Amino acid sequence: AAGLVVSKLLRQFGHDVEVFEQTKNVGGVWQFDPTVEHDLLGKDKDTNKRVHSSIYEGLRTNLPREVMAFADLEFGDEFSALRFPPHQAVQKYLETYADAFSLRPLISF
Repeated sequence: AAGLVVSKLLRQFGHDVEVFEQTKNVGGVWQFDPTVEHDLLGKDKDTNKRVHSSIYEGLRTNLPREVMAFADLEFGDEFSALRFPPHQAVQKYLETYADAFSLRPLISF
């Protein structure tokens, strides 16, 4: 999430910016993946089989949405009416932020 804000600000101040995201969408750890790794001890060196996200399906934030929001985009009811929103709402918020500020072209997926 912080990479989105930093890339926006760096671009705003005239820097060339490239953000690296190891998955196919913005959101980083907020992207839920139900896949479970076959090698729970991490001994297999095949990184193509690694599960990126450590969140679980029913996860909700432990911070109120007003604290989760960035200063330049409100975390309003269109994402979640809950004060402590689920991970899907945070994911949608981050996607909206990336689109609202045209950040996707800066990201290498």
